[in-house]
Amino acid sequence: MFDYKNSLQYLQAELSYVDALLKSYLRRQSLRHNALTMLQWEEIAGWLAEAPEDPAALRQQIDAAAAASQQQGVELRLQDLVARLQLTDHERDILLLALAPALDSRYHKLYAYAQEDIQGHQPRLGFIINVLRDRLDEQWVLQSCVSKHAPLVRYGLVDISSARLHEVLNVPERLLEYMLGNTQLDSRLQGMVESGYPAASPTPCDPAVSQRLQALSERYLAASGSLYLHVQGEAGTGKCYVAVTLAQFLQLPLLTIDTPTVLAQNEVSFGEFLQLLQRELLLGPSVCYWRRVDSLLATEQAGRLRLLQRYLDRQTLPQVLGGRQEWQPQHWPKTVSMVLAKPDFSARQVLWQQITAQAGLEPAPVLLKNLAQRFQFTPGQIQAAVQAAEQLQQGQPLELEETLYRACRLQSQHHLGRLAQRVSHSRYGELILPPEAQSQLDELIAYLMQYEQVFDTWGFNKKLTRGKGLAALFTGPPGTGKTLAAEVIAANLKLELYKIDLSAVVNKYIGETEKHLGAIFDEAAQADVALFFDEADALFGKRSEVQSSHDRYANLETNYLLQKLEAHPGVVILASNYKSNIDEAFIRRLQFCIDFPLPNEQERLRIWEHIWPVELPLSSDVDLKKLAKELELAGGHIRNISLNAAFKAAQEGATAISWGHIQQAAYRELKKTGRMVQISELLT
Repeated sequence: MFDYKNSLQYLQAELSYVDALLKSYLRRQSLRHNALTMLQWEEIAGWLAEAPEDPAALRQQIDAAAAASQQQGVELRLQDLVARLQLTDHERDILLLALAPALDSRYHKLYAYAQEDIQGHQPRLGFIINVLRDRLDEQWVLQSCVSKHAPLVRYGLVDISSARLHEVLNVPERLLEYMLGNTQLDSRLQGMVESGYPAASPTPCDPAVSQRLQALSERYLAASGSLYLHVQGEAGTGKCYVAVTLAQFLQLPLLTIDTPTVLAQNEVSFGEFLQLLQRELLLGPSVCYWRRVDSLLATEQAGRLRLLQRYLDRQTLPQVLGGRQEWQPQHWPKTVSMVLAKPDFSARQVLWQQITAQAGLEPAPVLLKNLAQRFQFTPGQIQAAVQAAEQLQQGQPLELEETLYRACRLQSQHHLGRLAQRVSHSRYGELILPPEAQSQLDELIAYLMQYEQVFDTWGFNKKLTRGKGLAALFTGPPGTGKTLAAEVIAANLKLELYKIDLSAVVNKYIGETEKHLGAIFDEAAQADVALFFDEADALFGKRSEVQSSHDRYANLETNYLLQKLEAHPGVVILASNYKSNIDEAFIRRLQFCIDFPLPNEQERLRIWEHIWPVELPLSSDVDLKKLAKELELAGGHIRNISLNAAFKAAQEGATAISWGHIQQAAYRELKKTGRMVQISELLT
């Protein structure tokens, strides 16, 4: 007994079996006087005259050799397909007779001659039945093999319009390519499905998740049943990793299906897509991973969801359904649910350590701790940030700390720019406050620096279900440093700060303001940025008694904002000139309420001393102590005076700022605030 070295050698042996079937059939027929003389009867007669082989004996020999080859680990694609589909002998022979003309052109001539049709290069069903049947009653059995619900037709292995005898059987191009060793997916699936053996994921996984997947794999292999796994989690939490790991445990390739792309294309209907996918799974068993399956949960997709359910009901291969929404598929009792939460501080710290080590980076432990504190990233975001840092360092050498922080900010993708404006950071030294306000601001920053220790390490995260973010209110007259303080906080925490554009948020149409606010808080939570509401009275003002529909809807907006503020996990800073204008319900939800009073003389002097750039010369006649004593102004006004004085000096071509420049700038600033004063009397 011989064996086969590869699938093509085995396929050639199967064609010799087709030859034996055809010779046996033609010897039973009286076709010598076939009218189709152009088919070269002499050549066919010579082929028929060769020593005959018994099809049954040859079948036994081929099957025995195939079994021996498979025991040695040789892949025999046709034999594997027959075994997976549990095809009968009749079904296998029908498939072989339909496949033969696609593999060897000499069958075109043989089929045309045998069917007495010069164009009959492909076999008709009646011809195949005549070749295979030994008794008349077998015709019905053979005919049923190509009925609509029979495996050959249902799985798309043969193309035939109906089970009528005159219908022609063809094999699809994809089946032919598969038999010839092509591993590419059907061209109609390109762009919607990705295939390949999964490589080890570089992103570490929670050991508990890996252990559960191993247990599911062992149970699946032991039971030989089906496995539907719904994995819920935000982007980057490891849904793809779950599918990859499951495929690794089962030693199967992975087919990744992008659900929204499938639904959006028009060339192939969803039902046709499922048929093509089913055939791919028959040709090459794989684990299927349906990405973003939430897109099938929309009301208008109900019909397609039912098609998917029927498809899954027929599956024995594992199917992983990944999405963000919580979902328990109805009528799918076999579905296993798995929720992937965002890692806590401790887990993020471990992830940063592992992923930077894999990349060959060596950040200090304190830097890893700070990154884990500042950015509530998923494993995927941490992986992407480290990869971005590697690219940034190749482009322009930077300090590792600066590179990693910049890479992290690149991962915080959001669309806040439509409703908010990014604010530049300021240094702590630029902010001069009274001791009480300074102390409170230091406490606020310390609160955020120790957030993970209190909530994660000490367990407050389990005690509190909401109100775990930080909300602060800065109150005080204009120019006292409220905005500057928000910038300083963001700078110390290395967070992006976005100032909300109230003109873009507030909308007269019912529900639009809430929609904008919802988008702001959702984007900020996803991107891990700080929000700054200046002139917060417009949104956080006191609720009024309901005397009209306008009052009712205004109060609804306030109630909605209360809920979003309490549920928000990040930093929110409100600024208002008057604390009394803010609704008490918001005050109760604030962790800090810092008053920014007008600076006293000593504080004004410090502001005047720090406001001038080191590059800017001051004339000897400039008396900063006198400015601090006589001009009782907030820091914002002092900034305006210094800047306007500098522009006045530049306009005159002066080499330094003089007392007169400051005097004129102060006059303009006081007049702007409504404080009428004669310039001759100012600072005399």
